[in-house]
Amino acid sequence: MTIGIVQLLDELGGWVADYTIIQDAIDAASDGYTIVIGEGTYTEQIIVDGIDDLTITTDGGPVTVKAPADRGPDDFVLVRPGSPRRGDGPELRQCHDRL
Repeated sequence: MTIGIVQLLDELGGWVADYTIIQDAIDAASDGYTIVIGEGTYTEQIIVDGIDDLTITTDGGPVTVKAPADRGPDDFVLVRPGSPRRGDGPELRQCHDRL
């Protein structure tokens, strides 16, 4: 498994922090932030909850996000109601909420 750098940028495009886990960047993000995922393979569940206008994109290299062993292939990316998303990189599918 290769893991790249996940950059968190503020609403003006300024650098905030680097991470190796996508969810850590999402958890640290605020409204209007951008997450740039570096080339690599990530095995994790991604949950976007309560962040408005979050952009998730790649740095241009190939990115693979795999479901953890305890998750099905269709429910590892959760975008909860009230968390609009946009992006010009990987397509995120809204999956079944299990709230």
